[in-house]
Amino acid sequence: MTTNRFILMLLLFPLLWSSCDKNEPVINSSCDENNLGNSLLRWEIMPEIEGTVKIYTSKNPEHFDLNSLVAEVPINRNFKRIIRHNPDFRNYYQLVFDDRYVIKVASRIVKVDGIQNFRDFGGYRTVHNKRVKWGILFRSAAISKLSSYEYNYLNNIGLKSIIDLRIPEEGNVSQKTAKEFIVYHIPIRVGNKSSYLKAFRSPNVLASKVKKEMLLINKKLVLHQTLEYRKLMHKLLDRSNYPLVISSFSGKGRCGFASAIILKILGVSKDVIIEDYLLSNVYFNIPSVSRYAYNLSVENQRAITYLFSAREEYIDACFKEILQSYGTFNNYVENGLQLNKADVARLKKILLE
Repeated sequence: MTTNRFILMLLLFPLLWSSCDKNEPVINSSCDENNLGNSLLRWEIMPEIEGTVKIYTSKNPEHFDLNSLVAEVPINRNFKRIIRHNPDFRNYYQLVFDDRYVIKVASRIVKVDGIQNFRDFGGYRTVHNKRVKWGILFRSAAISKLSSYEYNYLNNIGLKSIIDLRIPEEGNVSQKTAKEFIVYHIPIRVGNKSSYLKAFRSPNVLASKVKKEMLLINKKLVLHQTLEYRKLMHKLLDRSNYPLVISSFSGKGRCGFASAIILKILGVSKDVIIEDYLLSNVYFNIPSVSRYAYNLSVENQRAITYLFSAREEYIDACFKEILQSYGTFNNYVENGLQLNKADVARLKKILLE
């Protein structure tokens, strides 16, 4: 991994441990998982301290056993590779620095072959130095037919509920998925991507028009889909629904906006929210849903990229429309999503530590 990529990962996966002690160091940590499920843990401490870092592993991010120590290395080594021995479970790690400072970390991406853009909300720091819990809230692209192994893996990470934001034309969860998990259908209609893809075969498609349409679609998430997002947010207030995944066709637009408002309500900074939104460009494979695009003109390929990519201006369009329509984000939460202060406090209690 290059130095630049590590710096980027530190920006994307911030885990800062702080307390009233002004002398306590700031710790940044990341976990990069390869295709075999083996993990590369990295950390930086400012200011530097002496001693060792003890690394514990667990299948449950809420519980780490002292007998689960998998490694102990000098802090100034700044990394450790961990070999995963059981691929049927997701690994969470607890790092203890100099027997004093503790953080948790896991891979941002959840690698399930049948699900693209499957990510954990965990680890993001709020402006009040809380952190989003690992292993409780996820986001993903479409969840349809899965293999027995994939169902087993989802059950092993404790998944209970799926909030499916797709419209019927985009597909539905399979009967087996509906039996395995609680499925809430909250369809958000922003157009049918399958229809768009067919239209893109026309030689008259202009990428600039598609970009304008995408900006308008994101504004409409605020203007016309508030009731749906209200329903979604109130599902999140029910602790019995967790662990839970929010899913849409690509896990980028409707799901991306849902993720952004959740993180914003929790107190995560705008820069981190945008970085999280843009991760869909890394974890959603556009060619997998538009294989014929290679035979199209460059202009048509650009148009498809505008449709499926996550762009900062898209999520900015959502937040600008919130300010235009509601005056402040807090007004949108209270009057649009109809979450009162007690609801917000409850959501934070469920999702933060």
